Amino acid sequence: MVILELVILLIVLLLVSTVIGHYLPAVPGSLIQIGLGILLSVFTKFQVHFETEWFLLLFIAPLLFNDGKRFPKRELWQLKLPIFINAIALVVITMLVGGSIINWMIPEMPFAVCLALAAILSPTDPVAVQSIAKRSNLPSGILHLVSGESLINDASGLICFKYALAAAVTGQFMLNRAIGDFFYISIVGLIVGIVLMYLLIKIRDYLYDHGLQNLIFLTVSHLIAPFVIYFISEEWLHASGVIAVVSAGITLHLKDRKTTANNPELTLVTEKSWNIVIYILNGIIFLLLGFSLPQAMGQSIQTIQLGTFEPLIYSVLTWLTLLFIRVLWIAGYQLVANKWNYSKVNWRVAMLSGLSGVRGAITMVGVLSIPLLTKTGAMFPERPMVMFIAASVIILSLVSAVIFIPMLTENQPDEVDDNDYLHENEARIKLLDAAIKSVERSQNEHNQNAAADLIWQYQLRLRKLNYDVHSNLYNGINFNNEIALRRIAFTGERKAALKMYERGEIQRDEYDTTIQFINRRESAMLDSVGINSHRSNIATDLKAFVSGVKGFFFVGKRFKMHDEMLKDHWTMIIIKMSQSAIDEVKAYLNRDDIDHSEFDQSMIDHILSFYRNRIHQVNRVASGDYETQYNNLQVIGFGAERMEIQHLLDTKQINWDLSNDLRQSINYLENILMSPVEEE
Repeated sequence: MVILELVILLIVLLLVSTVIGHYLPAVPGSLIQIGLGILLSVFTKFQVHFETEWFLLLFIAPLLFNDGKRFPKRELWQLKLPIFINAIALVVITMLVGGSIINWMIPEMPFAVCLALAAILSPTDPVAVQSIAKRSNLPSGILHLVSGESLINDASGLICFKYALAAAVTGQFMLNRAIGDFFYISIVGLIVGIVLMYLLIKIRDYLYDHGLQNLIFLTVSHLIAPFVIYFISEEWLHASGVIAVVSAGITLHLKDRKTTANNPELTLVTEKSWNIVIYILNGIIFLLLGFSLPQAMGQSIQTIQLGTFEPLIYSVLTWLTLLFIRVLWIAGYQLVANKWNYSKVNWRVAMLSGLSGVRGAITMVGVLSIPLLTKTGAMFPERPMVMFIAASVIILSLVSAVIFIPMLTENQPDEVDDNDYLHENEARIKLLDAAIKSVERSQNEHNQNAAADLIWQYQLRLRKLNYDVHSNLYNGINFNNEIALRRIAFTGERKAALKMYERGEIQRDEYDTTIQFINRRESAMLDSVGINSHRSNIATDLKAFVSGVKGFFFVGKRFKMHDEMLKDHWTMIIIKMSQSAIDEVKAYLNRDDIDHSEFDQSMIDHILSFYRNRIHQVNRVASGDYETQYNNLQVIGFGAERMEIQHLLDTKQINWDLSNDLRQSINYLENILMSPVEEE
């Protein structure tokens, strides 16, 4: 029960951190989550005992799998050499050089322990730097390098840490065995990830082709893949589960094309499900990181036989050592790549690369897994100092990245000028224009009513987007006038319903149902343009609750007896409500206190035409054709929007990220609007 309470509390704090981040955009979400985690540790009595195996399986495996399947293919290939060099050689150099310097600073700390500390501090955390990069103009090349490096250096850092820790615990270190294990673990993990992911893709495609197209089953099978692959690699084959899930993610990114093309709904649902999973796991990692810091640092301060300032000085010097190693390594790589031309070394890029190497969850879970005792039964040497330094370096790397990366990137030009791209609302305007033109071209004498209704929906959305993009006085007045006239039309519909009830043309149950129908349409119209139809308060909420209970127990049951009667009356109800709406709008515009010239005539004609089309529609004998025609025109509109997205992408008016978001939005709308409704 305690663990369940903790999980719920962590998710609540994650939501709170998102709200705080909305109002404090300058502070990365990872730092906010660490701060909330610290508060949770201080003001609660929860205890979390970290197990490296379950932590890697539950958190690191899905996160790295997701990073692998989303990493840009072209950038990964272009940066393959520096990524692999940083992920392997830099980790080893950081362990050896950093460990030697730490041992020189703290001679009482055994050399093997110093190597283990430097090794676990070598992996970088892309999650934290991603949130920092969003708030600063970090060059994409550096971001891709750090992200790609982190896909692999988690494995190499953990392997180096494992053997250095074993040497500290047992007092023995066999270099030949460590090197052999490193190659076995890495190569086998790479092969396992590629082969298992390839087989899972083939199995899923086979089942899909043979009729098993259950969306929930396919989505869950996709989400469970990294856990299965990690478990098989670690537990059965004793290889690197981290490398296995990274290679599996990249394989999925390269090979999973068939299902995406055949079932965009599956792609959309899967991606949105992954977004939820990654959001929760990312946030909980940093909350747990903050939660563990007071414990680690508190124990350290209590047991360290030094003044409090000396461990802090050691922590700062350790962080500076790691930073300088990364900076000098990047500068040296540039020097070699430019054939030893020192003038071409870009020290700003080298410093940004060093600051981007933020430490995070892997470092914390590693030091928390250090045993209390060695193999001989003695206390593990300098364990509190190791935990204190590791926790301090994590905080220092995060804070320094927040402070110095924006300073180094200030006023630096982007590699791609985002100002050349359309904003999302501007792109959506072009999509709606394309859809309207396509529906107009497809309009004929048989589907003109359905076409007019669909174009009306498009134009309503278009006016809202134009108002958002060009929020000047004229557009604001024009948009507000249109909303006002439409609400007046709804008032006319309500008056017609009331008159029909008072004259006995419809019964009470039918009147209540008709009013609910009008209210839902008005609410949908207001929601579609981002306007709340009413302010919620206790009185209105209580009234709505009582009305809902009454409708459930009384109106709903009595309505079943009048269902067929209402269907018979529906044509008459629609005609009278539509005519009343037209009369109400005209009467309002003819009032002496209203300046008719303030209202755009085309907008007035469009509103009146909508109601006239409704009257014509219900008078048609073959009324069933309308729904089919409307759906067919929607399909044409969706197709036009997709073609416009490709055109905007080809002409470099939008970037890839926005094009994917727009396509997903269309897929979502298409699935919602075109899916058949199940009848009870």
